[in-house]
Amino acid sequence: INSKNNDKGENTTKLEAVLSGEDISLSLNSKYIMDCLGSIDDDSIVMYFNGTGKPVVFKGSNPKDFMYLVMPLNK
Repeated sequence: INSKNNDKGENTTKLEAVLSGEDISLSLNSKYIMDCLGSIDDDSIVMYFNGTGKPVVFKGSNPKDFMYLVMPLNK
């Protein structure tokens, strides 16, 4: 995960993940991601990417508990 902010600088973080599908690149608002992660009370999170420029869906490992949709930023 790469993050960039003109006021605060840049950060790169590596996460353990199981991936499938094609590589994509998109920009998301970090505030929305942090709100989502703070709302999921689970050890793992499932992220559904629908392609470049498309919304991302976040779910806990128990899909019935929580679903969060994040729209990408326009470049």
